[in-house]
This record gives sequence, structure tokens and C-alpha cells, in this order.
Amino acid sequence: MKYNISIKISWGKSLMKPRVQEKLIEMGVFILVFIICVLIYFSVSRYSALCQKVSNFIGIISPFIYGVAIAYVLAPVTGFYKRLINRISKDKSKIKISDKFADRLGILLSYISLVLLFVLFMSFVMPQIIESIQGLIEKFPVWVVKIDMQIKKLLSSNPNTPKQMVDLTANGYENAINYVKNMLINNVQPILTTLSDSIWEVVVFFKNLIIGIIVSIYMLCNRAKLKAQAKKIIYAVLKKNAAEITLTELRFVDRSFGGFIVAKLIDSLIIGIMAYIILLMMHMPYVALLSVIIGVTNIIPFFGPFIGAIPCFVLVVLTDPLKGLYFLVFVFLLQQFDGNVLGPKLLGAKVGISGLWVIFSILVFGSYWGITGMIIGVPLFAVIYDLVAKSVNYLLRKKGMSTRTDDYK
Repeated sequence: MKYNISIKISWGKSLMKPRVQEKLIEMGVFILVFIICVLIYFSVSRYSALCQKVSNFIGIISPFIYGVAIAYVLAPVTGFYKRLINRISKDKSKIKISDKFADRLGILLSYISLVLLFVLFMSFVMPQIIESIQGLIEKFPVWVVKIDMQIKKLLSSNPNTPKQMVDLTANGYENAINYVKNMLINNVQPILTTLSDSIWEVVVFFKNLIIGIIVSIYMLCNRAKLKAQAKKIIYAVLKKNAAEITLTELRFVDRSFGGFIVAKLIDSLIIGIMAYIILLMMHMPYVALLSVIIGVTNIIPFFGPFIGAIPCFVLVVLTDPLKGLYFLVFVFLLQQFDGNVLGPKLLGAKVGISGLWVIFSILVFGSYWGITGMIIGVPLFAVIYDLVAKSVNYLLRKKGMSTRTDDYK
């Protein structure tokens, strides 16, 4: 005799007794909470080991991370070249180019553009930066002696200055030089070890970068297929409605990150070129070095101009105090132009958050991830802000209440 016994468990009708079903649900919830507590305990108690494991894992996949970053930045450039090639092929009826060929040619042109930018930087800008740094190194002892003489003169001319302070200042420069010499002699081995580690880190970085470039080429060539595979997984894991919502949010994330970062890079490049031309016309010292510092630090929203202006001002004012004042006026006018004219034209509404939240995101993410957090913190917080706003509006609509902020003033 065959017996076919089946028990159906669902949120609706069930063959199981309600009490037994409640017990099973309670047991499942208890097991889930227990597992979460155990994971939290081990994460806290073994925090250092966990961080080390995570750091090692990131180091292993760092070439892949570089490849993803390069491909993500070059994807809009590749798309631009592809559209341009297709437009040319349509205008010229004799030239017939397939979509795949246009895509591959666009990838090639994007990498050629990247190489050309690098060659131009190394050929024209880098020699001037090196020359400026060499000039700084040569002038540094002169500046130290001048500052030391000014301090001695100031203290000697003041009769109320204690003699011990005058003597201490008189020997300050010699004591500082002797201290540096003794420190170098006593720490030769640690310095050499640190130097060798730094050289090895540079070698590893370039090795990972080369592998990352190769990975980025594969990702750009197969970006349509990779997007389709990701979309397929999302539809397989989630319900159709949830999958469509997820894809909509991912498109918003792509617009926030891709649009903001690419536009910010273009904005900083334009600001750096403008700074170089205007500083050259103003006969400022260390023009190439100053313009590179201004352009690079401009990538950081809000705080970038201040971070770049301070060291640049110190370099200029040590050479010529009057030019230092002119430089401050120039930086102020340049940042006003960037903040009110160039930035809004390039960035547009890609961020979508107020200045208050921009400052908040830079401070929070910058404290955790440093310079990288300052750069990606703004688009990341824009995504979080969007998710919170949509969740709040959804809950208000469920209650039959208005979603307009002005109605709550």
C-alpha cells in the first residue's frame, strides 16, 4: 500500500495546525536572529583580522577594480566616438560600417585619446613641474636662512626679549640641521626599508594598472553582454515589479556617478588649463605646478579650491608677497567662475542635492575614505537621498497624505 502524505505551508490556508505553524515561524526567526548575532559578535571580536582579510581580498582583486573604473570612465567617451562614426557612415553613403566595427573603433579611439593626454602631460607639463620642484628645493635653504635672520632681527631689536630666547633663536637653524643629519644617520635602515617598500608598492601598482587596462578593454568590448547578463540575473532573482524598480534605481546610480565624475573631470581639466594660461600671463612663479595643483584639487567638491589654494599661496608669497595677494584674488575669481558659470553648465542637475548635503557628504565620506570619499561622496549621498525620498513618499501615499514638502511648512 502506498501513502502519499504532503503538508502545504503558505501564508494563506495551511494543513498544519496554527499553533505548530506559529512555533515553526518563531523558531525560524530565532535561528535567523541567532545567526545575525553570531556574525556581529565575530565581526566585532575579530575586527582586525576581518579588516586584514578584506584588505587582502581587495589587494587580490585590485586589477579588476582598476579595470572596472577605467572602463566606467571611458564608456561615455567610447559611446561618443561610436555615435560620431555612425553619423559619418550615414552621411557618407559609400562608407558602410557595421555597428560592431563602429563600437570597436570607438574603443580604440578612446584609448588613443587617453594615451595622447598622458603623452602631452608627460611631454609638456611634467618637465615644468619637475623644474618647479627643483627650484623649490634650491630656494628652500635660502628661505630658511631669511626667516631665521628676520626672527633674530626681531628678537634682538626688542629689549624685553630674554637673552635665552635670543640665543636659542640664533642657534635654531644650526640645531635643526644637526637634528636632521643625526635623524638620517640613526634611521638609515628604517628609511631604506621604507624606501624599498615604497618602490615595491609602485611596481605592484603599475602591474595592477596594466592588468586593469587589459580587463577594461575586455569589459568595454563586452559591455552590452555584461549589462544583459546583470539584467537577466535581476529579473531571475526578483519579481518583475521589483526588478523594474531596481533597474530604474541602477540607471539613476549610473547617471549620478558617471555623469558627475566625468563632468567633474572635464570641469577640472578646463580649470587647470585656464589657470595655466592666466598665471602665465600674470608672470607668476611655478606656473605649471600651481595650475596642476589647482586643477587636481578642483575635483574635490566645495573644499577642493581651498585645499589647492593654500599651498599654492604659500609658494607664491615666499617668492613675492605682492604676487601672493594677486594670486588670492585670481583664485577667488576663478572659483566664482567655476561655481557659477562653468560648473552648472557641465554638471547641470546630475547631483540633485543642496549645498548643505554636499558639505555633509564630503565631511562624512571623506573622514572614512579620505580623498576618494570626498570625490565619490557627493554622488553616493545623492543616491541615498533619492532612495530615502522615494521611501518617504511611498509611505505617505499609503497613508493617503500629500508628498509635497511645501504642504508641511
